[in-house]
Amino acid sequence: MVTAYGRAEVLEAAHDAGIVTTLVKPVNPSQLYDTALQALRGETSQIVASGKTSATGGLDLSSVRGASVLLVEDNELNQQVAMELLQDAGFRVDLAENGQICIEMVGAGKYELVLMDMQMPVMDGVQATVEIRSDGRFGDLPIVAMTANAMWG
Repeated sequence: MVTAYGRAEVLEAAHDAGIVTTLVKPVNPSQLYDTALQALRGETSQIVASGKTSATGGLDLSSVRGASVLLVEDNELNQQVAMELLQDAGFRVDLAENGQICIEMVGAGKYELVLMDMQMPVMDGVQATVEIRSDGRFGDLPIVAMTANAMWG
């Protein structure tokens, strides 16, 4: 089974359903190869989570746990996945569905990080970032661009 959810209850449910090996996305070629070999050899004595049980498994996030993050994303599936990953990592997460809403929320609240989708309706991430940066209070606010369409520019 391959899943985007590394939560213990999902892995338990898979095991209870008779699934012996679970890969947690993102899966790299090495994990896939190793898991395929294990299955072909008949190694079924235990559940093997070839990916991490958490996207942040093994990372020490104690210094940033509880940080306020603004996720700016218009796609509902991307919202759900990103919110769950960030919350599982211990962040407090708010959601803005476009750049205009983002500008209002940044101005009204205190965020330590903004994760900004680049292409959105109403106002895209570039325009929203320019407007946020025009307010001197937010000159040091980290804004991380997110896009499915990587471009040189």
